[in-house]
Amino acid sequence: MPVTLPSWTRPRLYSRQFSPFSAANGLRQPNQRTPESEPTELLLDRKRFLDTWFDGWPTLAFSKQAIQLFVHTPARSRLKPAGVVGLRGMPPNHWQRFIDQHPALFAAILPAYLVLLWLLVGAILSFVGGWFSLSKLYRTQVKFEGAKWRGQSARMRWLVNYNHVLTLGANREGLYLASMFLFRFMHPPLLIPWREIKLRRGRDWFLEYVTFTMGHEVAIPLKIRAKLAEGLKKEAGNDWPVEEL
Repeated sequence: MPVTLPSWTRPRLYSRQFSPFSAANGLRQPNQRTPESEPTELLLDRKRFLDTWFDGWPTLAFSKQAIQLFVHTPARSRLKPAGVVGLRGMPPNHWQRFIDQHPALFAAILPAYLVLLWLLVGAILSFVGGWFSLSKLYRTQVKFEGAKWRGQSARMRWLVNYNHVLTLGANREGLYLASMFLFRFMHPPLLIPWREIKLRRGRDWFLEYVTFTMGHEVAIPLKIRAKLAEGLKKEAGNDWPVEEL
């Protein structure tokens, strides 16, 4: 049986002066994409077309349901799914409108937010890596007198890495540990006596390393390069801790 396609399915070219979607013809405007503004005959014509076209085609049943859902669903619901919200339950478009209407307020809030985020990350690293626990016992406010190595890397507890942001020092009194100024929050300078440190050497693939276990009570590990450890050993002299096998 031949199928006659309705007129609304046939592609046409219209000029800007005359269009079947103009207000003069009583049909919807291009920006009015809701079924409420469409004539009833047009919706019925669509339904008859779908029923005729998909009869006898079981494999296209899912496509028929999908097209019916698309045809009878308002365009606003299709373009903006329900349940998509922004900050504090605010829809994304409202949040963008708030930013556009209050640019000065947003410019003041954004730096504060980034600073708080930076401080939060530093605090988490301090708690997780063990620096906070060491600061309760070995925090120092006295200027360190001795050799220092800046821009060093180390690994502490639970795989917390400090890459090129640490300053390590050594003298007869103990091991000095400090962080770069940008990472100083919750990372005060430390001076751990050598008698509170255990030492163990190891090899990771082709790289030799030394692990300091700092504090008999907290036992926080500090893993550094073996070459750096040799420099610290020279400055510590006879106070260097005994190496564990």
